[in-house]
Amino acid sequence: MRRTLLFPSPVFLSLPPGQEALRETLRDRLLSEADARPGVQKSNVGGWHSKPDLLERPEPCFRALSRLLLDGFRAVLQKQAEARGRAVDPRMRVGGQAWAMVMRRGHYSQPHHHGDAHWAGVYYVDAGAQPEADDLAGRLTFLDPRGPLKGDDPLDLFDTRHDLRPKDGLLLYFPGWLQHHVHPYAGARPRISVSCNLVVG
Repeated sequence: MRRTLLFPSPVFLSLPPGQEALRETLRDRLLSEADARPGVQKSNVGGWHSKPDLLERPEPCFRALSRLLLDGFRAVLQKQAEARGRAVDPRMRVGGQAWAMVMRRGHYSQPHHHGDAHWAGVYYVDAGAQPEADDLAGRLTFLDPRGPLKGDDPLDLFDTRHDLRPKDGLLLYFPGWLQHHVHPYAGARPRISVSCNLVVG
């Protein structure tokens, strides 16, 4: 009997090299902004959420962030197209919006998706100091987009979630429809991340 996997959910992860200076500059800028300006409440419970204007800011650190996010997204599109035996038109335009999040102890985000975007992304400027003892604290969890199982799964045959531990400098992309959330953060220093909605035109 042949086994076929239907409707996979691609998630792309990378640790781009040479980003330490950029991450240090972004960390200082975003922490200073979080201390000076009120944040926006979205899916986050607690924490600080900037306006979604990071890709439009003229300062060199935000220009570099924009290049990092959009170049990474172009690479993801190319890999996804190649996996399907296709090619990406080099004239295809990519864009979107990005915002920063600062989480402190006890802050988390509720399950949500980025349904208005083709893809979503996260860049961990500073993943924070997460205690090793708590397996789920601060983890990014992806939820099965097919919905919950009906009843028990005694043989544990189906995965219904995937938990990911953030790392400094980690960059990831996933489809905008993929639901996800962040467990309550328990680190001693703030966690700083940048999220984005990405579209192809």
